[in-house]
Amino acid sequence: MLRGELVAAPAGNTLQYNGTAPGPLVKLREGDRVRLEFRNDLDADSSLHLHGLPLAPAVDAPLTHLAPGTTSTQEFDVPEGVAGTYWYHPHAHGDVERQLLAGLAGPIVVTGATDELLKACDDRLLMFTRAGSEISVNGVVRPVLTPTSGRTRLRLLNATAGDHLLVGVLRDGNRTPLHLVATDGGFVAEPVELTEILLAPGERAEVLVDTTAAGRLELTALSYSVYGNGGETSTGFRLAALDVPQGLAAVALPERLREVEALDEAKAVRRRRIAFGGDGVEHFTLDGKTFDHHRVDLEARLGTLEIWEVVNEHTTDHPFHLHSYSFQVLALDGRPEPLRAWRDTVNVPPGSTVTIAVPFRGEAGRTVYHCHIASHEDLGMMGVLEVSA
Repeated sequence: MLRGELVAAPAGNTLQYNGTAPGPLVKLREGDRVRLEFRNDLDADSSLHLHGLPLAPAVDAPLTHLAPGTTSTQEFDVPEGVAGTYWYHPHAHGDVERQLLAGLAGPIVVTGATDELLKACDDRLLMFTRAGSEISVNGVVRPVLTPTSGRTRLRLLNATAGDHLLVGVLRDGNRTPLHLVATDGGFVAEPVELTEILLAPGERAEVLVDTTAAGRLELTALSYSVYGNGGETSTGFRLAALDVPQGLAAVALPERLREVEALDEAKAVRRRRIAFGGDGVEHFTLDGKTFDHHRVDLEARLGTLEIWEVVNEHTTDHPFHLHSYSFQVLALDGRPEPLRAWRDTVNVPPGSTVTIAVPFRGEAGRTVYHCHIASHEDLGMMGVLEVSA
């Protein structure tokens, strides 16, 4: 059994896990038995959410707040097939944004057999957090990295409280091809070529970059609008740079990574509509209601498949996050999703509908779904799901 402890405590004007911000890397492998203790040494309630890992609701315990000076224990088996990039952060309702911005977030990497296909790549974890007015990468603003292989694997993790990051890699101002190999829930079936990828708060993606040609590559947050087409856009900025040295040998791109199960929509037992709403200032709702931890908003049964239409009736993007039960995106505004992948977070643009397929597997229990912009979650954009056996 792997054993570890994470301690949340104040450090000057910041909050840290085990004395660092971001917190220490938690490294796991598929099949591991894990016992993780969390101690709250803050002066406020907190909790530890292992974001994206498909853990039983009783283990994830998103509705449980830990009082100052107390300890909790999470014990679980790392499922097969989940090798990928995850993270941990507080889930104390009403105080999530403050604790995240103060420094409480840390990365999790799960490895498995599929990683052998990429063992020749330089493997880099890049965790984005906000430090005041700047976005930092692994706690450093605009770091410069030196690749050690002709192909570099970038594990991109958006751990900000509310920043949408449209990420691309530029060489001399021009976008260079990327190959997507993993999303929130781990590997996709085969590498997918693209030139940019949107990471909403909470999302992760892993891309491969060719680093055989010497020179500078700039990992860039490209201009993006959270207000939809025609809306005001952000100004692009550099996140990090890769200074590629001479002489790195080429590394072949794998043709196939793994099988990703196709979910049969025809077997769904129910279709639901879930709507983001509210006034967008102090009142954020799901299906017209603000969060109440005593109220069950949705009920489902273990072993069934449901289709959810997540509708954004707001004027800005909202990332939808579901705990414990991974899902697949089927469509955006009726247009089929071209990529089959396991997800736990998906961005829903204003005025749009994202259709997802949710298979209820694992264990029954009570959990939550919410917008992953922390201030929206704190102000009530969260619901309670109860899955029965």
